[in-house]
Amino acid sequence: MEDVKFTNLIGKYLSGNMSPPEKKELMSWAESDTTNQSYLEDMIDVWSKTADAEPAFEADIEAAWAKVDQKLPSVESEQPPGAKIRSIRRASRRWLQIAAAAVVVLAVGWWWSTGNGQPDAWVAVNTLDGQLKEITLPDGSQIWLRGDSRLSYPESFTQRQIKLEGEAFFDVARMEDSPFEIYSGEAKTTVLGTSFNVRAYPDDEVIEISVTSGTVTFEEQRGDEKVTLVKNTSAVLNKVSKTIEKTEEAISNATSWKSNEFNFEDIPFEIIFDDLARHFGVEIQVQNEELKKEPYRLMKQPAKDLKEILGILKWGAQIPMEVDTSRLQEENVIIIK
Repeated sequence: MEDVKFTNLIGKYLSGNMSPPEKKELMSWAESDTTNQSYLEDMIDVWSKTADAEPAFEADIEAAWAKVDQKLPSVESEQPPGAKIRSIRRASRRWLQIAAAAVVVLAVGWWWSTGNGQPDAWVAVNTLDGQLKEITLPDGSQIWLRGDSRLSYPESFTQRQIKLEGEAFFDVARMEDSPFEIYSGEAKTTVLGTSFNVRAYPDDEVIEISVTSGTVTFEEQRGDEKVTLVKNTSAVLNKVSKTIEKTEEAISNATSWKSNEFNFEDIPFEIIFDDLARHFGVEIQVQNEELKKEPYRLMKQPAKDLKEILGILKWGAQIPMEVDTSRLQEENVIIIK
């Protein structure tokens, strides 16, 4: 999805929100092909006419809008008494904002129309908190989309490309000549046919992937970080450091949200509490250091009621354990003593 990648970079360039490495990458792309260069120049021209900005786009955005406001007609002297002056002025500025934003929309349409004659419509699927949706793509691939997530893909699906915000489990139909690509924030995942879980909520500091079968390439879109994952391995991309850490084991209970059950097979309580916190979206603070290291076994436990599960763990633990839920309602915190 190089086309969409550079369209996004153009949007950043036009808005002045671009890092030096991104700018270097965009300029190299433009210089590599006369078509790319012409397209970039056209977008700069449209944006410049719309926002009255200089091509360098180094100016402060508010200052640029101040310039635009100064050039808007002085409607106070042109309107009769009682006219809604404020609404007219806001409408003018709003029109300019819409036109400027349309540059990116035009860019996407231009890219998708290249080669097939017309822009491809995109399908978007959203889920509410606590909701689970199963989606079958045109190529036969299946996706389970977790709550509070968004998935989008081109309707024709001639190129197998997906955008994900949130968490989903993928069972990808194998097509040797057509890689399946997932763009989730800073991460890109590429496969031919495999099953795996991706967690990429915009507010999280990391993006996680855990592979169930097959082989997966996982990379940071704007850097050199890239790893290859196979069955029962996982990786975490840190959005801040732009680094990827690979682990030779799957993320524990990564798909409990899909199977709706936990399987704790002789693993330390510390990992168990991490799994519970991840699944239920709470913070669990463990103050009992000795308890953290104790292994525990609990298989096929329904992942529905957090307090019930904590009660089972407390009853079965060899080391005395206290559960403090007094801060759960207000602060979403549980303390284990």
